[in-house]
Order: sequence, then structure tokens, then C-alpha cells
Amino acid sequence: MTEFTRGDRVGDLVLVRRLGAGTHGETWLADDASRARRVALKIPAMVVPRERVQREADVQRDVAHPAIAVVHGLVDLADGRVGLVQEYLPGGDLAQLRGRPWPQVLTAVRPALDALVAMADAGVAHGDLKPANLVRDEAGVAKLVDFGVAAFVAPDAAGTAPAGAPTGSPYSRSPAQWRGGLPTPTDDAYGFGALLYELLAGHPPYYLNVSQGRVEHEAVPPLHAPHPVPEELLALVDGLLAKDPAARTTLAAARTGIERLLATAPAASIDASVPLAVPPKLAPPSRATAPAWKPTAPVVAGRTTVVGGETPAASRGRSPVALALGGALVLALLGVFVVLPRWVEKHPVRIESAEAGRGAAARTGSVSAGAAGGAAKQQYEARDYAGAAVTWTSGLDLAGKVQAARAPALAAALAAGREGLERSDSRAALAGFDRALEIEPKNAVATAGRTRAQNLDRVLALVDEGTNLERAGQPSAASEKYKSALAIDPLTTAATAGLARIAAQARRDAYAQAMAQGQRALASGNREAARAAFERARSIDGTDASARDAIAQVDDGERTAKLAALRTQAETAERAERWADAVKTYDTALALDATVAFAQQGRARAQPRADLARRIDAYLHRPDALDDPDERATARQL
Repeated sequence: MTEFTRGDRVGDLVLVRRLGAGTHGETWLADDASRARRVALKIPAMVVPRERVQREADVQRDVAHPAIAVVHGLVDLADGRVGLVQEYLPGGDLAQLRGRPWPQVLTAVRPALDALVAMADAGVAHGDLKPANLVRDEAGVAKLVDFGVAAFVAPDAAGTAPAGAPTGSPYSRSPAQWRGGLPTPTDDAYGFGALLYELLAGHPPYYLNVSQGRVEHEAVPPLHAPHPVPEELLALVDGLLAKDPAARTTLAAARTGIERLLATAPAASIDASVPLAVPPKLAPPSRATAPAWKPTAPVVAGRTTVVGGETPAASRGRSPVALALGGALVLALLGVFVVLPRWVEKHPVRIESAEAGRGAAARTGSVSAGAAGGAAKQQYEARDYAGAAVTWTSGLDLAGKVQAARAPALAAALAAGREGLERSDSRAALAGFDRALEIEPKNAVATAGRTRAQNLDRVLALVDEGTNLERAGQPSAASEKYKSALAIDPLTTAATAGLARIAAQARRDAYAQAMAQGQRALASGNREAARAAFERARSIDGTDASARDAIAQVDDGERTAKLAALRTQAETAERAERWADAVKTYDTALALDATVAFAQQGRARAQPRADLARRIDAYLHRPDALDDPDERATARQL
């Protein structure tokens, strides 16, 4: 099969970067030059009948819903494969929401659930619900993609459909799908429950070791989320993951439950639940075209131009001060004729104005303030000093307007460049930063932004490769891709987030491993090894109650074992009539647990006998005390 690389042409499409890859194929971001848009091109891993790909497109089109990705058509590849062209969704998939608070998760999946209900009403099942198959658009709305399973199980021309092989991803595969059954809306309900479980807990059910036997026969592991989850939502997830399809919560009932939960969630948690994939587009600053500057017409007497109403006669007999001021004016004019044209050459004026009328396109014209400087120079050389002064004043006014327009124009260009970076649109980012550099060639922000925009597609390709490796269970290789992306652009937040995600997963895996070792040691009676393992787990994550509970369990076991040993020791002392030793042993047991009944009763039984033995021992060690008649009477009583 043909190996595709960036820049390859497929029909009218030019490949930009790989968005994802798996066992069934790969998806590329591509430029559709003929329609001036970017699209996602899904390429199967092997040659499949064109009818199959067409069926996938038809299934995706038939259920018209805003939360289902739009299909643009098919494209034939040179090696016989057929690609599916659909809308490009730049917001990333819902895997980014793993472990987030429940209001954010429910708000994110709510539109897709509407689409699933509509599909169920039409008798169509998606069959492969997982975070990677819900991708967000620019507004942050998650849309369903990858209807390959739905197409695969669709009846053929004879009215039959293939069966026998499990369909869908293992972690979202229902018991019926594991057995090779054809996906139905009931199986989508199970898949939606697995999706909710994964987003809330941070990992799917039966992670890391999913199997048909576990899914069919073992209870779903309790959902432990990093954030509190309402009991009603936990019950909803359990209902969706019911093994018996007849007892499983339907998609429509799940929608009702989620609506009820969202209605009770704090408003702030819903409003800020799912950050938009890109910030809202900033409206460009208002730049109404200023009216043309018109200087006041000079007073003309005969052929002589009079400035400020002064007649030529008034110039006769001027004082030295007036002559000095006149000289200063001439020097200023000379400076202007040199400075103004050169300044304008470096700072060309760009005046943008919008035509009146609804939907009229903006038209842009360029006005060079250098014309004012040139005109003033010609007037000066023709000894028309007054006219030169007027023209110079007009040039200064125009230059001021130019300078005033530069700041908002620069800000708008920089904002466009930044928005392009946020949207992962390298062309838009380059255009914005190039405009900024036209306005201010040495602008540091625009220079740095342009460098980032030039590297954007390469950086995003590395991030995509890292994400795919991460999902394939290869965190070390994924880390290298993320680090390579950061080496090119240290501000790549997706790569930083990927490394943080891998580190967090490594901590979770180490925690789970330590907990499992502790439980095995505890089951074998090795409490010392169990305590060490649980303490190791607590050092990895001190916020999780499981490690604390396990250590408490070890403490309880040790205390129980010690109490059992003390009871045996005390009873042995009683049988030997070593009453003082028995009392001491019972006191030790009560120090461990003051509520232990055997120690309370044993001490009450042994203490009087210990006192009696002590007093008798006193006479035995001091027999001369019996010479006293009173002592002999007391001894007889003892």
C-alpha cells in the first residue's frame, strides 16, 4: 500500500499532516484547494469495496444531526483504496476530558447523546463509542465520527449482514458484541456507559486487562473518580453497563437522567465546563475611514498668496525677532522635505474602508503621505513658501492619522495570527503575522509568532504521532514525540499536556501496581509486605482513600492477631494460676482495644485471685507474722 507523507496530492486534496492512525487505517488533515477549505481524509488500511466506504458515508449522512460529522464525499486513491472526506474538526477528541468534573463531562457528551437517540429511533447503531470517536468542532461541540462499524454491519443486497467477529473497541464492546452479535442501539447504550465511565474515572472499565470473560461474567469495577460524582450518576452508569440488554438503561432514559443532573449542577460548572477548542473570534477593531483633510484656502491678493491674512506690505520693516522666526520656519520646512518622504517610505499608509450596503466586501486603498512631502518640496523650490507650509501641515496631519491607525491594525493582525495558532491553522496564522510585520517589520511578537506558524504543521504532526502512540499503550515512544515537538516550539501546550498526561498515567499505574501487591501480600498473611506496598501506594497518591483504608486494614489485622495471641497467653497464665501475669496480659490487650470483651471479663476474673495470691504469698514469705493471733485469724480467712 502507498505510504503517504505531508504534501502528497490525493485528487484535489493536498495532505497537511496525519491526525491519527490505527489498525483500520489513518486520518489526514488535507487542504481542499478547489473549495478553499480544510477537510479530514479517512484512508482505510487496506483495499475494501467502494460500496463499503459508500455505505459508511450513507449511514453518516442518513441520520442528519448537528452532532454528527458532515461527509463531503469519496476520493479514489491510486493504489485502489477509497478515502472518505469529511469535515475537519479542530477541537480534539474527548479523551482530553478524562478525569474532569462530572458537569463538564455531561455537558460535553450531551449533544452526541442527542445524535445517538436520533440514530436509535432510526434503527442505526454506531457500534464503536469511545472518546476518540467524539471530536469537537471550533465551538467546542463534540460530534460523532467513524461510522465504519455501523457500515460493516449494515445489511447487504441480499438483506443479510456479517456476524461472528467482535466489533467495536474492546473497552466499549458490549457482552453481545464480544460474542459476535451485530451492534444495536442497546449496545450503543452499553458503549455510552463505558464512555461515561472512562471520562469520569480517567480510565475505561476493566482497565488494563479487558477480556470477554470479564465483561460477560465479572461485575463492573466500582467507579472511583478523581472528583466527587453524584450517586444518581453512578447509578446511571451502572444501569447503562448492565450485562442483560433487557435490564440496561436506554439512551433516551440516559438523556433524561443527564438533563436532570445538569439542571442541578452549579451554573458556573456548566458555563465553564468544556473550554472551546479555540477562543471566540475577535471582531476587528472599527476603522471608519477618516474624511480627507482639507486645508483652509489661503487668502489670495492679486498673484501673491497671503498666509493668515497678512499682506506683502506687512512684511516690510520686520523686526529681527520676526526674521529669526521666519528662518526657523525655513529650517523646519527643509527638514520636513527630507524627513517626511523618508519616514513615509518606511511607514506606508494603509487606509481600509468598507463599502456601504449589506454584505459588501471591504475594499482597500493605499495612500502615500510621501506625496504631501513631495508637493511641499516642489512648492518650496518654486518659492511658494506659504503653499509649502500649508502642504507640510497637511502632511503632518496625515502622518498623525497614519500613526494612530497603526496600533489597532497591528493589534488586529496579531490577534488573527494568534487565533490561527489556536485553531491549528498555519495558513491563517502566517497571514496574520505577515500582516503585522508589514505594519511593523521588527515587531518581536509577530516575528516569534511567524516562526511558530511556520513550524506549526510539523509540530502538530509530532503531537498527533505522540497521541496515537499514547493511545496504543506506548508511553515512552509518545513522550519522545512530545519532547521533539517542544524542542521545535516550547509553547506547544498540547505536547506539554501530553507529557503531563503520561506522567499522571505512570503514577496511576504505579499506584495500582502497589495496591495490587499489597492485596496479594495481605491475602497470603504477609502483613509486613502488605504494609510496605500500601505505604508505597500512599506515597504516590496521598489523596486516594484506598491506600489509607488498606493500611487501616493491615493495622486491624495486626491488632486482631496481637489480641488473639494475648488471649492465649492470658488463659495459659490463668490455668497455671499465675494470676498476676494474667492480669498484666489482659491490661496489655485492653491498651490495644478497650472494648475487647474477653480482656474485660478476664481481668475482672483474674484481679481478685491475683490480690488473694499476693496476700497469701506475703504470709508465706513472712511466717513469723503468724505468731500474732490477729494475723493467724486473717491467714485462716485467706
